Amino acid sequence: MSFTRFVLRSVLVCLVAGPALPGLATARASPAPPPAQAGCDGGAGSPAICAAAQLKALNATMRRLYRAELARTQGTIAERRLIHAQNQWRRYANADCMFSHGPRRDGGPAWTQREDDCLAAHVRRRIARLRAEADCRPGDCPPPR
Repeated sequence: MSFTRFVLRSVLVCLVAGPALPGLATARASPAPPPAQAGCDGGAGSPAICAAAQLKALNATMRRLYRAELARTQGTIAERRLIHAQNQWRRYANADCMFSHGPRRDGGPAWTQREDDCLAAHVRRRIARLRAEADCRPGDCPPPR
């Protein structure tokens, strides 16, 4: 992984794990879809640029849901478990995609797009899990895994 990509991912983890901001309790509702990257919706855009834009939008959605869940669990042991789970999930997603596609130096020109697509698939699953937790009622929540 290049140094720049490492720094960007580290910053993303810090942003996701940061303190919940006031007013984000409304993040439980499905957010509006992000505006399409120019050319991505019609197939004219570069696949690598479109994959990066999609990953960025998915990460923003995940960050909103995560912060809303942090606000909901603030001050409880569940808050610490959520922070730990999110950090471990991020490490797993990065490691799984690195295993699937190998290091950048061995990946060729399409490596970045494949890596972004892999991470996007992981983020979609994490978003579904965070939404399930956000939409549950006390006593009706999915059991911790």
